[in-house]
Amino acid sequence: MASQLLIRDVKTNDTGAYACKVANSHGKDEMFIKLTVQAPSAKPVDLKVIPLNSSSLRATWKAPSGESKIAGYYVGYKVELDGRSESYVYKTVESRPGVSQECDLKDLRPGTKYTVLVQAYNGKGPGPSSNEVIGETPSSGKLVVNRTSVRKIS
Repeated sequence: MASQLLIRDVKTNDTGAYACKVANSHGKDEMFIKLTVQAPSAKPVDLKVIPLNSSSLRATWKAPSGESKIAGYYVGYKVELDGRSESYVYKTVESRPGVSQECDLKDLRPGTKYTVLVQAYNGKGPGPSSNEVIGETPSSGKLVVNRTSVRKIS
């Protein structure tokens, strides 16, 4: 016969020793289990991507709940073209407790869709990725000439 201790939605402050104790008419037994939570266990939430201009997007998100020791975030983005996608390019952003988490993605292609995701990390490694969000840079503006004039310079 096997017994199981299941701890769902583990957070950093769940680190510690756990006891599983059983007793019945045949006797009693106990087992101790040490749980060490290492990398972030939850994903960043509320990821939003907004255009800043024709070559930049801003990603904003909220830190995973219950995670106290996040060193920073990996922000991944990739181009979506005609149903094909390129590999993710990652930027590293330091965590800023108490303020909005954000990252500006620059030098992007005008009029292009980008898939963006975020991963929290600490000294033990990365946690799970956020849900992917698609953002699009606007097309670059076109120059429209309304009037011309010719003048002779002497």
